Amino acid sequence: MILPTVCLLWFMSRAVENERLAVRQKLMDFYAKRAKTFFIEYPDSYWKNVKDQLSTYAEAIDRQVWLLPELAGDELFSGFVVWDASGKLLWPLAQDGEYLATGRLEVFQKAFELEFGAGSIAAALEEYRSISSQTEEPLVKFHAEMSAVRCLDKSGQTEQAAALCYKLAYPTTVDARNLAVGAQVLRARVRLAELYEKTGSDELFFHLRGVLGNSRYDGEKKQPVIALPSEARIWGLERLIETAERAGLSQKLEYELKKAKRTIQVERHSLAAAQNLNPGRLWRSWPEATIQKLDLSEPVYGIYYKISGKTVLCLMTESRFLRFLRAAVDDMGDETVISRVYDNFGEFAAGAAKTEDRPFLTLPMGRFLPEWKVEFFFTEPAIFENAAGRQTALYTWTGVLVIVLIFASGGLATRMLSRQIKLNRLKNDFMAAVTHELKTPLSSMRVLVDTLLEGSFRDQQQATEYLQLISKENERLSRLIDNFLTFSRMERNKQAFDIIRISPAEVAKAALEAIRTNLNAGKCRLEAAIDENLPEILADKDAMVTVLVNLLENACKYSRDEKHVRLRLFSAAGSVCFEVSDDGIGMSRGTVRRIFKKFYQADRSLSRPAGGCGMGLSIVKFIVDAHKGRITVDSKPGRGSTFTVKLPQVN
Repeated sequence: MILPTVCLLWFMSRAVENERLAVRQKLMDFYAKRAKTFFIEYPDSYWKNVKDQLSTYAEAIDRQVWLLPELAGDELFSGFVVWDASGKLLWPLAQDGEYLATGRLEVFQKAFELEFGAGSIAAALEEYRSISSQTEEPLVKFHAEMSAVRCLDKSGQTEQAAALCYKLAYPTTVDARNLAVGAQVLRARVRLAELYEKTGSDELFFHLRGVLGNSRYDGEKKQPVIALPSEARIWGLERLIETAERAGLSQKLEYELKKAKRTIQVERHSLAAAQNLNPGRLWRSWPEATIQKLDLSEPVYGIYYKISGKTVLCLMTESRFLRFLRAAVDDMGDETVISRVYDNFGEFAAGAAKTEDRPFLTLPMGRFLPEWKVEFFFTEPAIFENAAGRQTALYTWTGVLVIVLIFASGGLATRMLSRQIKLNRLKNDFMAAVTHELKTPLSSMRVLVDTLLEGSFRDQQQATEYLQLISKENERLSRLIDNFLTFSRMERNKQAFDIIRISPAEVAKAALEAIRTNLNAGKCRLEAAIDENLPEILADKDAMVTVLVNLLENACKYSRDEKHVRLRLFSAAGSVCFEVSDDGIGMSRGTVRRIFKKFYQADRSLSRPAGGCGMGLSIVKFIVDAHKGRITVDSKPGRGSTFTVKLPQVN
């Protein structure tokens, strides 16, 4: 068996060497397919989805372009710039001059002198109210009323100031497209938050929750959206964030604050890009829906789409964009392969540290990243040799396993053969013991019967003694045959028990009655301690009598010349205990562990002083287990043995 295995392993090793090139090609094909998924198919799907999402908001981009950060904001993008077909900047919204013409400030000159010069706050308040009631110009009216709010606050009428400021922050009608109006409304909302903070009003929380990160009129979706210049939005949100933090509402407004900070970031990046990019020159060498690195003060990447006649440029900081690439690199990499990504300038962008090895595979990165490429390297230069080596090792270990199995099978067969030899020896010993045990009483009875038939006895008394001896040998033979029958039924699982409620004392007395004559004949002193008031047990009386008879006979059989056997009944821990003890030869620990096995005998010689076939204790164990009881043995060589049978008591 070994020679064919060795030959097989040799042929396998030759085959592995020949397959080395095939392994290389399989690895290249496998990683080329994976790379296509992570670096081409997934990015193509992602960037196409971005355009589809922006196209969904085409109407908003057309009518309310200032909603772009809210509608299309993505954690990947850090800003947006939108131009119309003529190249006019639509987003971010630029500051459009002064919201209140310089010439109109003359109407406030007297009120300013009263408030800031003479320090007459009450007079200044009346002047502001007069201006508000007399003018028809919305911006002048708004400025006068905001000044009145300031005067009310200065005079200690903060709650009245807050009530007036609320009307300015949430007017009943509003020109949603007017940047000046939007800026003034935001200014009123910022001032209202500061007044709520000053008075300790609970309305501060609800006001901030509705305004932070939300450019809507009053936080309700059904209300119009207010246009805000980007710089005004940044100023307003920063002031509101400061108010929320001072008021200890950072945790309650965690989501709103995060959204507001995100909006500020988008506005700032958008303003920076709009101020430094020239759309006329930008699109000449930049195909649509491709990612380019922009020449700005900080590393920024961009991708633009044509939507509804608008050009929408989406900005990404280097850290955010590279995080997208690193995710693809991490998903692609494993213990075998690493990758490196290079941008359109040929500069390293993402991936593993520089390696001196040549890439085994180089791929472009799809239509959204033109002139970008990704290179793949094996972590171990000898990867193909290692792969072939692993294959050889696999075959080698398979052969070794086959050899081990052959030897194991041989060992198992040897063990089974040895076991069969032991069983045959045990069977022969058992047959010899049975023959001996049956022959002894039969021979004795035959001699006694022949003597009686021949009349070779002195008188009637001697004849009676012979008949008594014949009776005892007959009882001995009957018990032996009963044990054989019981053992046979045990083996066939056909031993049936008649389980009833009985008194433990009745069982003990019946066993003593059955064994007393034999014990007396063997000059054995029997001592019994039986408690008549023990709880009843569920048991088969005859079976339990058999248990005690076997234990008592063994106690007498394995005792020395001065035989002393004790039977004790008692109750302990919910069980009724039958205890049989003697002062006999005792047993070693090894013998105690094996005495309940079938046919086991410590002394297997036919000339042993104690007879038996090794069935008694196995029958005892079977009966006790069938009664859901337990039998224990305490024995030491030369100090006797104690057998205790425990059966559950009936409450």
